[in-house]
Amino acid sequence: MSQGMKNRIIQGAAELFTRFGYAKVRMEEISERLGISKKTIYNHFASKETLFNSMIETMVERISSEMERITDDLSIPFPEKLNRILEHAYHEIGMKDSAFFKDLNRYHEGLDSRPIVLLRESTLDVITKLIQQAEEEGIIAVSIPRQRLAQVFQNIVEGVTSQKHREESAVSRVQVLKDSVKITLEGILTPKGRDLLTDSVLKPVIPLEG
Repeated sequence: MSQGMKNRIIQGAAELFTRFGYAKVRMEEISERLGISKKTIYNHFASKETLFNSMIETMVERISSEMERITDDLSIPFPEKLNRILEHAYHEIGMKDSAFFKDLNRYHEGLDSRPIVLLRESTLDVITKLIQQAEEEGIIAVSIPRQRLAQVFQNIVEGVTSQKHREESAVSRVQVLKDSVKITLEGILTPKGRDLLTDSVLKPVIPLEG
């Protein structure tokens, strides 16, 4: 089976799933969007659930790969690395339509949640690695285990993301994300680390909507 066709199906399905949610998207609509038969889709994916999970796994791999790339870039200072990683996670997850997340919750028992668990674990591992780097460079000084601190930053992204499903605030979610990161960093940075913390470092690098 063609890997190119499989990737094309995943991409086409992702455009519909993330916009309308799992429940409202039918295989017929995916085949119509791609201009291929349902049989071709079923040759690659046994069911809509299988296709959905493959889409989630692809999304997880893409997010994890980019976070690792940022972490390993020696030219980027710690505060900016952390900001870019959290911003990337928000952009990839938080900017999806609310229907996508509602269905994830609604069909959680029916759908394989493993990819979502892997995403959380991967994000936590990357941030923990980044915090360890900063500790070794004398940029941060903390009195709590680095994995717990990593969870704090992970929770910031998840908390800001959840605002998408509530009433809109007068303050943009992007600004909340930026302010949350800055406030948390100011509490753990050493003097050396504070020299790296500037408004330009925390300036959004991805054009995001409020």
